[in-house]
Amino acid sequence: GTNADATGGSSAIFPATGTVNGGFALVKGLTDGNALYFKINALVGGIESATSAVTSSPVTIGAVAGGNTVSGTVDTSGLGEVTTGTRMIVGLYNQTTRATYFSTDTPAASVNYSITGVPTGTYYNFAIIDMNGNGVVDTGDISNIKDGTAVTVVAGTNTANLKLSSAPTLSIATYYRAHGTIYNLIVKPSDGAKRVVGVTLYAGHNVAVPRDMAASPGNDGFIYLQTNAVGNAATPQVGDAYGFKVFFSDGTSKLMSSSVTGVLGANVPTGLATSQTAAGATVAAPQFSWAAPAVTPTALPYVYNLGLQPTIGSGTTWWMENMPSSQLSVLYNANANASGAALNKDANTWFVQVKDANGNIAQSLNARY
Repeated sequence: GTNADATGGSSAIFPATGTVNGGFALVKGLTDGNALYFKINALVGGIESATSAVTSSPVTIGAVAGGNTVSGTVDTSGLGEVTTGTRMIVGLYNQTTRATYFSTDTPAASVNYSITGVPTGTYYNFAIIDMNGNGVVDTGDISNIKDGTAVTVVAGTNTANLKLSSAPTLSIATYYRAHGTIYNLIVKPSDGAKRVVGVTLYAGHNVAVPRDMAASPGNDGFIYLQTNAVGNAATPQVGDAYGFKVFFSDGTSKLMSSSVTGVLGANVPTGLATSQTAAGATVAAPQFSWAAPAVTPTALPYVYNLGLQPTIGSGTTWWMENMPSSQLSVLYNANANASGAALNKDANTWFVQVKDANGNIAQSLNARY
């Protein structure tokens, strides 16, 4: 609505997408320049729940003045008639600010897009074809948002080209942890026009097969590489191939393969440090800083993730991801998603990851705070 209590507007009903983390919904018919407030509620069996809190600040529809421009093409040439009569949404999503900038168009063999007014930062670059027109991303829709979403660093005028396919995809990435010198492989399946419900590993280097990966779009699977004679995990090599059987919700299955694209290995962030005296920092909310890896990853752009957890116990206190490669420090809870507003000193363990454009990760040694 146009008022601070989210009244004075209209409502829309969207089907639930089956995730506790919410999802994407396309609200149509809005007017550029209007400042809008939103609230949501659940509808089950015709019974409505209480409404959520209203968004704390209004969302202004339409491009803002200034900022950067991101443009490019979305190649849908392999989709054929599947795109007829549907709508495409191309956008940029910033996980730190939770702001989305997008444009819409009718799908064609190649769609040109341009998004203006985008602040400098790191964004997920997504494209979605809403096949059934229900305004949410669900089974049958075609997109790159499951796990293959491109990461784009926006500064000035950027060109970002995307390609969509109705075929499901499956990729693997390497994951190195300096604490314990452990190598894993991350398995990332993505839906096409059919929904992936299961993945089984049946062939590959240094793994026991068959193995149920318990992987699905949005839920990565992990391959724990077997140890060698001295007890260290085997080291993956670029080009190592792995075979999978992928199962779909319609009861069909497909054999798929994927290969290692890169191994960052021990080339991890170093020099982890904390400060209570940096600008904006306190003992309860310090600044975390680190040094770049000695060798720059070749698959660009690369980003940093930071994780913080209790030294004794389990769970994650704070997770900050997709910080640009130029950023080597961050204040605690900069993205406002920490489980607590204040930290108790000498009770926390943290680490920093570097992640390249193909999703390969190298994680630093742990540090204490």
